[in-house]
Amino acid sequence: MSLETLTQLQARNITSQPCGFSIVDPSQKQHIKPLRRRRRLFAARWKCVLHELKQGTHVILTDVDNHFTRHVPIVESFAHWNVMHAYSNGFPLKLHAKHGFTVCGGMSWLQSHPATIRFVERVVQRCGEACDDQVVLNSLLLEDLDVEWTID
Repeated sequence: MSLETLTQLQARNITSQPCGFSIVDPSQKQHIKPLRRRRRLFAARWKCVLHELKQGTHVILTDVDNHFTRHVPIVESFAHWNVMHAYSNGFPLKLHAKHGFTVCGGMSWLQSHPATIRFVERVVQRCGEACDDQVVLNSLLLEDLDVEWTID
């Protein structure tokens, strides 16, 4: 996030913080390949999510290209789930073929709860400094953890 972007968001009273991200000095050339930059962003956003959850804040993690068509009172509607993910488009392919579905890395509801915090700590640990978080999420959920799935 550039300092200019952060300043513009804050001037419009849009909640924004560079949690987990570095403020970029536009005068310095960035020599990071786009894929590496995205993977660093994905890892950093989970660090930010973990920080917010530990502060007692429930989090909706969404990519910027999600489209919301109506208001849903999330806290009241989804209070009985600690974590909720949207279905993905079938990526990663091997896990989708094996399990019949995968979850989206860019649309999650995470309730500030000890179990959620432990889950996100594992995501952060697995991501390190850069990752494809959709691969990490699906590997954890479908292969590593004993998840109780519902179809609601």
